[in-house]
Amino acid sequence: MAPEQRWGGKVDGRSDLYSLAAVVFQCVCGTQTDYLADELSKGRTEIEKALRQAEPKVTPAIARALSWALEIKKEERPETAEAWLAALEEAEGTSSLFKWAGAASVAAVALIGVMVIRGGPEPTVAAAPTVVVFPFQGTVQDDAGGLATDLAQAFEIQLQWLPGYRVIGPTVAGQAIRNRYGSQTPDVGQRVQLARDSLGATVALLGRVAGTRDELQITVDLYDADGDPITQIDSSGSAASLNSLVSGVSLGVAESLVGDVTGWGTLPSDWAAVQAYLEANRNLVEGRYQTAVNGFDQVISIDSTFAPAHFKRMLATIWATRPSQYSTRIDAALEAATDYRDRLPPLSQQLLEAYETLLVRGDIRRADSLAKDMAERNPQAETLFLLGYVEFTFGALLHKDPGEAAYYFRQSLQHEPRFAMSLWHLAAIAMLQDEMGLARDYLERLLAVDSTSIWAEQALMADSVLFQGGIMNVVQSVNNLSVGALELVALTLGMIDAPPASDVVSRTALNALSRRAANAGDRRIAFRMMMAERLGRGRFDSADSLLVEGRRARVPQDEIDRWILLSEITPLPSLGDSAEQIAAARNLGNAANDAEAHWLTARWQLMRDAPAADRSIREL
Repeated sequence: MAPEQRWGGKVDGRSDLYSLAAVVFQCVCGTQTDYLADELSKGRTEIEKALRQAEPKVTPAIARALSWALEIKKEERPETAEAWLAALEEAEGTSSLFKWAGAASVAAVALIGVMVIRGGPEPTVAAAPTVVVFPFQGTVQDDAGGLATDLAQAFEIQLQWLPGYRVIGPTVAGQAIRNRYGSQTPDVGQRVQLARDSLGATVALLGRVAGTRDELQITVDLYDADGDPITQIDSSGSAASLNSLVSGVSLGVAESLVGDVTGWGTLPSDWAAVQAYLEANRNLVEGRYQTAVNGFDQVISIDSTFAPAHFKRMLATIWATRPSQYSTRIDAALEAATDYRDRLPPLSQQLLEAYETLLVRGDIRRADSLAKDMAERNPQAETLFLLGYVEFTFGALLHKDPGEAAYYFRQSLQHEPRFAMSLWHLAAIAMLQDEMGLARDYLERLLAVDSTSIWAEQALMADSVLFQGGIMNVVQSVNNLSVGALELVALTLGMIDAPPASDVVSRTALNALSRRAANAGDRRIAFRMMMAERLGRGRFDSADSLLVEGRRARVPQDEIDRWILLSEITPLPSLGDSAEQIAAARNLGNAANDAEAHWLTARWQLMRDAPAADRSIREL
């Protein structure tokens, strides 16, 4: 019986889902029903742990999906049986089990979801001890800038250097308080219990600030998971010395938890830089990527040695950059972040290694392994997003279903509900899986926080086409996109396995991209995308005529030459006659410092036993 039913509250279908979930729990765990209430009082983390201990084949994703209907508050349970089944389907990756299932067979399908699990047990990873930084309490006279809020976030930044610990910041902790207590202010004991039961914390940090900007009093209390005090640290001074106050108290916190601390990082040298960093980080989370880049530049101009600003600037650059500029802008941003690697907090160092592995070395499997390890040991919005991104983008190579990536994107939103990149990827997955209601929900949530990025432009177009008038809106929607967003649309919908219905969208985007090409580089990019799209969809006659159009549009000759040779060394239909092939090989063979050109030339010459192949191979 659901809690609201037991205590005489209003019941609905979510109450029935709770009862069914209780039956599933007992079937899996063999636990007596009268013990279930005690188990629930410990929170979903304990329920999931009990499910996995009872049945090792239950993965963390399955356990999380099964326990969803056992939330104490019915508002936090799935709205419908279908929503619960969808979560189970995504967690398990076995869509065929659920496609045919209606509400009448919900019990049988739920039990199948428990019993038919693919693969063996996952390796268990020791959870890192966790510090939760709660929002600070207290007020500062004549403070219009939200000093208490900034202080709590500054402590979160400082404690990222805490060796061996995971840090949960005031944003997540504040959301947990609102979920549990609404507008009420929980006391110390309630906050410590919330940190332990809902956030898995081993240490709770509760801070207070009082006084004026000229005479501030900061007090930090640490409590262990049982609610026993660990230490209290006081510090006082003026707002002008906030950096040293926060750094000093944070160092005291670190020493009380781990003893001697070496390599302890410091905040930027000026509190204005701290505030600029916090604002830039909010812009990064909420999709204002170029604004975030500018904000991190401001921090770096004040303190060029503050490594986290270089690292976060790299992330903002990755998400702000149009695809055709990746090779220059992202390389420079990565290089700058790498220069300050040793000054980064441990988690940021690991994230940097994963991004380098993916973007520089192209080792997708290694990047996936690094991301998975981070997500298990230190589940934060950024680590969970990276794992979801790798498994979504390279799912075919990694043998991953989009539902698995969706699970990690949803988990990242548990830590940061306004994480725009996770919202966009969840919307994209829902559209791919034809879950239009879910897609619309994620699109609306994304556009509520991000309406300016090239990703938001795609979201606006999708919303317009899918929900605001259909395919008739395509031309207008696409033509309103920026060049960067057009490139993204062309890449996304120009894939060989893109759905046929996307033809008109990708073609419109490519034509718009070609019309707006302002220089030789832009003309090359537009031509390359158009040629790849036509060949990928088997439109060979159209691809042949594109060569003629390309010459008229002043596409660089070496770009046309590359396609002529590529068509000869692959099973593609020939795009040029013999004379054009010879001319293309001659032109590309004379290119300086161009590995791609020499590779194409060598391959073409080897197919003809041409003596000149030796020279091309040496050049390559």
